[in-house]
Formats: sequence, C-alpha cells, structure tokens
Amino acid sequence: MQQARKGLSASRTASSTIILHYSPVKAAWDWLILLLVIYVAVSTPYVAAFLSVEQSDPLIFFDLAVDVMFMADMIINFRTSFVRNGELIVDAKLIAVNYLRGWFLIDAVSAIPFDFVLSKTGASDVRIIFLFSLV
Repeated sequence: MQQARKGLSASRTASSTIILHYSPVKAAWDWLILLLVIYVAVSTPYVAAFLSVEQSDPLIFFDLAVDVMFMADMIINFRTSFVRNGELIVDAKLIAVNYLRGWFLIDAVSAIPFDFVLSKTGASDVRIIFLFSLV
C-alpha cells in the first residue's frame, strides 16, 4: 500500500524508455561523459591562454560535438532510474522531479556552448568567456 502511494516501482517493470542506472550501457555512457568533462577542463584553459581565436577554429566543431553530448546526457538523465531509501525508482515523473531538484541546473549551465555562441556574435574577447565556461 505504501509502495503504491509513493509511486515507487520496485515491483513494476521499467518502461522501455527508462534506462536502469546500473546497466552496462549507462556505465559506459557515464565513462564517456567523464572523459569529455576532463577534456573540457584541460582544453578550455589551454585554448584561452595560448591559442588565438583563429587557431582554435578547428576545435570549435569538436567542442560543439562535446556540447551536444552534454545536452544528450541531460536527456538521458531524465530517463535514468535511481534509488531512494533502498528502492529502485523507475517512474518517469519521479525521475524527472528528482533530476530537476538535483543536478539539472548545473548540467544546463554547463551544456551551454559559450564558445560557439560567442564566436557567432563576434564578441571581442572570447578568452575571458572561455574561462567563464569552466565555472
């Protein structure tokens, strides 16, 4: 009874659109995202400090692809199960609320492609914005 009232779903099977947080595919995805975060943490200060805007042009397409991957990660997080009080949550609404209350804002700000947006607007000093994107 308490389980149905909370909307918890340990006894229900997950929807085909819900990704189990412990699945091998999700683990591989998380490792890929971790590697991309490390790339951004290393490349952003390097580009900002040592490369001119013209020299960093070839990197813009790769950086844009990285930003797209971060946006895809946000979508995946809206569909990934989690554990609350030892119980597996696979209800899409509860997953969305949990993500919105947790990491969503941080993920949303970090997924904004600052370098791409600023390169299209013609900002004068992109180096400062590159460093700001690390925050």
